[in-house]
Amino acid sequence: MLRKEQARHLRNHSTTPEVLLWNRLKRDQIGFQFRRQHCLGPYILDFYCPSLRLYIEVDGQVHDLKTQSDNKRDAFLTEQGVTVMRISAASILRNSSSVAEQIKEVCERMSRGEEPFDDV
Repeated sequence: MLRKEQARHLRNHSTTPEVLLWNRLKRDQIGFQFRRQHCLGPYILDFYCPSLRLYIEVDGQVHDLKTQSDNKRDAFLTEQGVTVMRISAASILRNSSSVAEQIKEVCERMSRGEEPFDDV
């Protein structure tokens, strides 16, 4: 399956945490445009803000089994100038609006040229 087709498949078969977070991020609701299941290099990114080069990774239980491949992907993205923000699926299920607010704060810091993760 080609990456574009795979990304389309992932968009159509999103997990509950991904759907909840997308409902908070889509249509610039937090003031920044995000894409979901965005292809970048050899990877498909859960959520990506192109203007800030910010990648949001939703970590579910399966990620505990993929630590090595996650680290490889994160290293590649960092080399490309992409900032990686990991969010647990459990935290999205608990309070997606709070997670969206955290993402908004990170985006605002980055847009001002500040370090993204201070106090988050």
